[in-house]
Amino acid sequence: MLATVRAHDEGGALALTDAQRLALFEAVMPLVSGVDIELRAAICEPVLDLAHRQQKLAIVSHHDFAATPSDADLAALSRRRCAGRGRGGEDRHPCR
Repeated sequence: MLATVRAHDEGGALALTDAQRLALFEAVMPLVSGVDIELRAAICEPVLDLAHRQQKLAIVSHHDFAATPSDADLAALSRRRCAGRGRGGEDRHPCR
């Protein structure tokens, strides 16, 4: 099972604060196989850290409700996201 607590501006049903969303991710993490967090979310890194610590799958999603991004645009988003992943030379959340 995959859990997501979608931000309201990304299609979520409720307007929750980032702190509320993070608390929900923390609460459900032991019960699921993985989580889905938005690329633009302020809580993206903490959710990825939580998933990594609990050895869970983490999906980083991007939503564009106006248009379908081109393959090149999606590849650029992925490269930008993965480029800054490591700290101190370590890749904490491998981008595959």
